[in-house]
Amino acid sequence: MFDGCRQAEDRFISMADQGGGRFDKSGSCAIIVMTVEKECYIANVGDSRAVLSSDSGMKVFDLSQDHRPNEEAEFYRI
Repeated sequence: MFDGCRQAEDRFISMADQGGGRFDKSGSCAIIVMTVEKECYIANVGDSRAVLSSDSGMKVFDLSQDHRPNEEAEFYRI
């Protein structure tokens, strides 16, 4: 997943650079979900959120954590 995100970012920057400065290269966000047999992997890049709903919305599960500066782990990461 990490390599895929890196490749997508590199391609995006390359395409933006070909625009002669017309395109803003700031910011990115994505939620990536990959299932392998019975395992589910979630990657959160930027300001994104993933939730899973089941039982017609009666059950809700957070699949990602917000990247907000007021969250202790994010504060120290920044």
